[in-house]
Amino acid sequence: NWGVSNGYDVDIVMYSNDGVFYELDKRIKTFILNNKINGGTKLNIFSLPKKYLNYLSLRKQFKEYAKENKPDIIFAVMSDAVLYTLGVKNIPVIASERGNPKNRRTKMQKFKRDHLINKTKGLIFQTTHVQDYFKNKLKVNSVVIPNAVGNPYVYEINYDEKNTENKICAVGSLYWPKDYFTMLDAFKIILEKHKDFILEIFGIGVDEDKLKQYAKDINIYDNVAFKGVNPKAIYEVSKAKCYVLSSISEGMPNSLMEAMAIGMPCVSTDCEFGPSDLIENGKNGLLVPTKSPEKLAEAINKMIEDRGFALKCGAEAKKLRESNSIEAISRRYYNFFEETIKSFKKK
Repeated sequence: NWGVSNGYDVDIVMYSNDGVFYELDKRIKTFILNNKINGGTKLNIFSLPKKYLNYLSLRKQFKEYAKENKPDIIFAVMSDAVLYTLGVKNIPVIASERGNPKNRRTKMQKFKRDHLINKTKGLIFQTTHVQDYFKNKLKVNSVVIPNAVGNPYVYEINYDEKNTENKICAVGSLYWPKDYFTMLDAFKIILEKHKDFILEIFGIGVDEDKLKQYAKDINIYDNVAFKGVNPKAIYEVSKAKCYVLSSISEGMPNSLMEAMAIGMPCVSTDCEFGPSDLIENGKNGLLVPTKSPEKLAEAINKMIEDRGFALKCGAEAKKLRESNSIEAISRRYYNFFEETIKSFKKK
């Protein structure tokens, strides 16, 4: 949307029929390739021929799109999408690597990913740590551009101590990388000193029933509220004494960014990757080791009990609202696009 509002022509090409989940400017053109599989079948010896033929079809369709529409640059949002651009010539392709590059990838998947990103003319990383991870694998130009604070509700909220309640909040899918079990253990320690506090968790996921049962097993269930999905969760989060992230793995945690951008005191694990790119420990938040309920509880108690320190951290954290605004981050993307196009034309 920022692109077309600033004079660029923007097309979105999808190889899935799932549609678009965000409201797009009417000036943006969308193209959906005829994907006969949509990632539905498991990879086995019987599905390989079908998948390969489908890949060839998608690659041919994308090549035809590029030939007809003649884009100046192609941006493959995920490195896997580079696969469908391999038949295109005379147009630079760049990609982005998102999420934790170590997560659940076989040697073959890593080889494929590394091969594909080196077929591009440039790569965008979300964090410096992920860029460092690839430094010995990468043969193309790269840049670090963090996520933008894209939630419009964030810009309507200013964290106000007078409106806070005796609660802490967390937002994220209820599954293993978020490590809510450690958060529950930490909250049990917090309740020893702050018996009237509530832990609110916004999100759904495969571990929901296990987490509810675990909260019962350690006798804190009455003080834990599983709030499900709420598009306006940031309004409820803004009423808490602090925001907490307990993950053992991240890419760039948007929920943490949003909490920081409203000026909220935040505590996060120093997991791979992302939080340490956002939080300077002791200045605009607190970082603690992963899988340590004691350290996590200690940091949360610090935010609860030392409100002068907590609010000072929140005021520093709020600077993300400007540094990571849609305007600022979009401009960085388009600058990299333009630099890549110029460099490609020179060759």
